[in-house]
Order: sequence, then C-alpha cells, then structure tokens
Amino acid sequence: MPVARRGQVKGSHALENEDAIWNAQAVSDELEQLLRSWSHEINRAIIETAAQRNVTEWCKKEDCWKAIQRLDLHLPSPLPQELTNRISGAPGSATTADGTLSPDDLEHIALCKKADGAAWFRIHEWGRRTGILKDWEAGIAHTLSAYAADGWERGPSPKQARHGARILRMAKESGVVSETATADGDK
Repeated sequence: MPVARRGQVKGSHALENEDAIWNAQAVSDELEQLLRSWSHEINRAIIETAAQRNVTEWCKKEDCWKAIQRLDLHLPSPLPQELTNRISGAPGSATTADGTLSPDDLEHIALCKKADGAAWFRIHEWGRRTGILKDWEAGIAHTLSAYAADGWERGPSPKQARHGARILRMAKESGVVSETATADGDK
C-alpha cells in the first residue's frame, strides 16, 4: 500500500512511526486491513453525500471532508502499532501505561468531534444558563466549540474528551442537541 509523505496530508500527525512507514513504504497487515475496511465505508459515504453532484468534484469540497470526519469508523483493540499516539506527559492526558491513547480515549475524541461548533456553543450556553454544568464543564464545552469552529485543527485531550463525551450525552438527554445534529452536522 503506497504511503503519502508526512506533511502532504493536512493533520497527518496521527501516525507514531511515520519515518519508519515512509522508509519501508509499507504498513502492518493490521493497519492495511483496517484501512481497507474503512475504505468501503468512506466510499459509501462519499457517494451518498455527493447526492446528484459529480463525485470527483464533491471530494474536493470541505463539506465532503466534514461528512467523512463524522463517520463512526470502528477502531480495533488493540490498535495497529502505527496508530498509537504517544502523548505521555501531555497536559490533561489520560493514556495507557505505555503512553498510548486507549480505545476509550479515541472513542471519546471521536464522539466530541461529531458535534460542530454551534452545537458545542449551545451546550456551553445551556450549561451556564441552567447551572447544570459546573463552570469548568461549561468551559470545556466552550473550548470544544472553538476547536470545532476551527475545523478540529486541534483536537481535545483525552481528559477533555472524556468530560466532553459525558457533557454531550447530558445535552442530548436534555434535548439541547439531537442525535442528527451531532451525527450529520448541526443543520
């Protein structure tokens, strides 16, 4: 499987062993299998979200990328070695003993990223107005609204994501945001 050079893909710092992958021009069997399984889901999503548009032109649009980012792609446990993200010592990190993100961390981060900036800001306002969220929880929702508004250029830390996932569930249960608002964007 050919590998894109680091920096060619926006936000491509998810791979721990980029240089080793580049030098070998290969990935592990586990990662290749995972990417193949994801490719079918991504292909389906691209075609479905393109609707009546030209698919190759649709793929160039930011809205297409946003739709792909909202997919709930399966993450195996354990993760392929290339996907481990060593962030031990990072502020707010809650990682496994070897410093990698746990599957729960990745799940929480993905859940937080399903909500857009408007949804997170609504959650922030709701939490402050009603007092349901503590000040620091409303602050997390506000921070996540800024990250989302910036296209998730920066993602939440595992600790932020753990709290964010809980806050998002509370907001859904209270009717502040809907399932469709977080799964398909806030329309």
